[in-house]
Order: sequence, then structure tokens, then C-alpha cells
Amino acid sequence: MGNLSKDFIGKAFVGIDVHKNSWKVCVLGDVGFKKEFSCDPETKVLVKSLENLLPKFSFDCAYEAGFSGFWLHDELYEYEGFNCIVVNAADIPTSDKERAQKEDRRDARKIASQLKAEALRGIYVPSKEDVSLREVQRLRYTMTKDLVRYQARIKSFLMRHGIEVPKAQFKDSKAHWSKKFMKWLSALKLETAGLSFTLNQLIETTTRFRAQKAAVLLELRKQIQASSKKDAFEKLMSIPGIGVIGASTILTEIVDINRFRTYEKFHSFIGLVPSTNSSDVVEKIRGITHRSNRRLRNVLIEASWIAIRYNTDLFVKYNELKQRMNSNKAIIRVAKKLSSQVRYVLLELESQATTA
Repeated sequence: MGNLSKDFIGKAFVGIDVHKNSWKVCVLGDVGFKKEFSCDPETKVLVKSLENLLPKFSFDCAYEAGFSGFWLHDELYEYEGFNCIVVNAADIPTSDKERAQKEDRRDARKIASQLKAEALRGIYVPSKEDVSLREVQRLRYTMTKDLVRYQARIKSFLMRHGIEVPKAQFKDSKAHWSKKFMKWLSALKLETAGLSFTLNQLIETTTRFRAQKAAVLLELRKQIQASSKKDAFEKLMSIPGIGVIGASTILTEIVDINRFRTYEKFHSFIGLVPSTNSSDVVEKIRGITHRSNRRLRNVLIEASWIAIRYNTDLFVKYNELKQRMNSNKAIIRVAKKLSSQVRYVLLELESQATTA
């Protein structure tokens, strides 16, 4: 937000329903003032429309987090008298009727009214540098999913045509996708040219994805080493179970550990807390909540499976938990302990940086 050199005579609250082709806008002011309109999806168009509508007013704006990212938030703050928050759609109170009859103008109106009532809380908005680093990390995550998808397509192709993987040569499934396995795949002699062409295309695409994934991971590590997160990156990798991928995911998804004032809030952000349903004297506790940072949760759970092999305390805790629950539930509780260790390490580094 620019420094307030203008003499503002009032404040208005703006709800924005952001879409690719147009934005639906609802403006609420004092004494029942309300105005709704559509505008082109450009910040300068929105700002000009609002300033023409209510000259010498300041504006508090809000929109839902989603495909549009944070660029609108960043650009609005460059204009004097404009504040903006980005809100999680799940935090906006919604009735059953509104869910059944979703409409863009109604969504903008709802955001504006909740903003005016001070009932909305904005999510954390990372800096442009942090967003840039996160994009590289999420590209690696996407490429991993694409690679797994193509590997599954190759396995399906082999099964459809009765081609068995030599068990004597590849006893362990972990040996699949090794250089030796890929060489075996490429040497297969198939009955028709069409089958050979199809398999070769699948192999080439899989090989390309593997090379691209390695290049992205290398670039990600290079950028982290050149950033202010270098010390935190190396410190996280000293925790048993956390490697390059785990440390980079933790740093890019958390960004600033100080935004989680308690362990409970940190665990809730990751998604390592149970969902509950309490009514009168009945309390039902279900599995872990669906609201989570899935990338971060998956990385910490995977790291926990490795950590119990090297960390005696976590190994003992895991075996104690297995006495009363299945292994998947037990490892989630281990992941919760591991995440607490991650938070402690990051807070310790922040404290050292502050006192230095």
C-alpha cells in the first residue's frame, strides 16, 4: 500500500470474483451504499472504475485464492489507498442455497459483505522471490506425477500384450526403471510395427521426463543455495529422513515459520490433525483432515518412513503406536513429531538470525 498522502473521506469494501475473462465486483460503503459491476481482468481497469465510482475513498479489497495467484494482490498494493487480502474459499461462510445456486455476482457480494463485517481473514501471501522458488519446486512435483503416470502406462502396455518382466533379472520392483530395466525395455522385439512404435514413444517420453525432473531438481537446489534459505536448507537436511526434496518442499511451502505461532496451527496447516464432529455429549474423531498442504504432508509422511530407520526415538514411538493402531495411522503420528522438530529447527535459525 502506498503512503496515504491523499485526504480520504471514507472507506469502501470490495469483493472481487476473479475469472479469466472478466471480474465481478461488489462495492459496499456506508449508509447502505452498494454497487455491482463487471470489468476487464486488469488491475488498472478495476482501480480506475473504483476511483471514478467513489472519488477520495480508500478501498479494502478481497478475492478468493485460486488459479489467479497473488499478482492482483501485489498490484493493488502499488496504488495509494488500496488494501487487499486473499482468502481461502473454505473460510467464506456459505449457505446450502448458495452452494446449490452458485453465481459470480453473489460470490462477489458475499466476499464484500463478509469483509465489511470483519469476518474474513487473509491467507499468507509470500514475496515474489518466494513465489518464484515455489514455482520451481511445484514444477518438480508436477513432473514427478507425469513421470509416474507414464511409467504406469508402460506397465499397462506390457500387461495388455502378455509381456512379463523377467523376475530372475529384476527380482525387486525397485529395480524397475533402472538403466538396466530401460535397456531391457528398449530391446524388446514386438510382433508389429505399431506395437514397437507405441512402446518406443512411451519409453522416449519417460526418459525425457526423467531428464527434465533431474534438471529441475538441480536448478532448485542451485537457487536455494544462492538464496537466504541456504542455512535453513542445510539444517533441515541434517534431520534424519529429510533430503533435498523434503527440505526444498518444506522451505518453499512454509516460507515463513513465524506465521505459525503454535505447534497446533503448524500441524493444522500441514494437515496432520484429525477432523472432528462434536454434538452434545457425542464426539466423533475421524481420520486426518482433508484441508491440508498435500505436498508438505506427503513429504513429511514419506520422510517419517525413512526417519524411523535412523532415529531411535521415532522408531520406539512408531512401534509403541503400532501396538494399538495400523502402520499407516502410526506413521502419521510420527510425521506429526517430525514436523514439530522441523518447526523447532526453523524457529531456532530465525532466533539466531535476529540476535546476530
